[in-house]
Amino acid sequence: MPEFKNSTNVFAFIWAVFHHWTTLMSGGIITVALGIFERFSGKNVPLWVYGMILIFFVFLACYLAWRDERRQSQVNKSKQDELIKQLQDQAIQKARRKELREQLGELFREGDQIRWGMMTQKAGAHEDHSQWLATVRRFLSSESEFDNSHLARFDATQLDALNEFIKEFN
Repeated sequence: MPEFKNSTNVFAFIWAVFHHWTTLMSGGIITVALGIFERFSGKNVPLWVYGMILIFFVFLACYLAWRDERRQSQVNKSKQDELIKQLQDQAIQKARRKELREQLGELFREGDQIRWGMMTQKAGAHEDHSQWLATVRRFLSSESEFDNSHLARFDATQLDALNEFIKEFN
């Protein structure tokens, strides 16, 4: 069935009714039964009976066109609801990722201060660094958004950074 992109809904409705009506008229059981009755009985069915069948088929075609549109509307509504839910979920995930980035940023700013304390040989800086590492590891392992690869990459990065630090300041 063609779609009327730039037309009113009336034309689309008329087209749908026409499509259903022609289907009903060409293959309807009632039409076939009347033809068989005329053929075998030898009697002609009055014209008004055909007129009533024609009118009945028009009403039935209107109902079928309405039913098709109703079903399509329900499908579209379902798809729309699903898209809205996906967008809401994405917004929640985006906000959660932002929150996690902010928390990680704060943790790494603290780590920078601790490393600065280690470079200036501040008392207790090594213990602070160990506690900071444990805090970051707990954070990375407790958040369900992170898989274990984040923790492994963090450990490898911190080990490399610590080795570089030891080389520079020993």
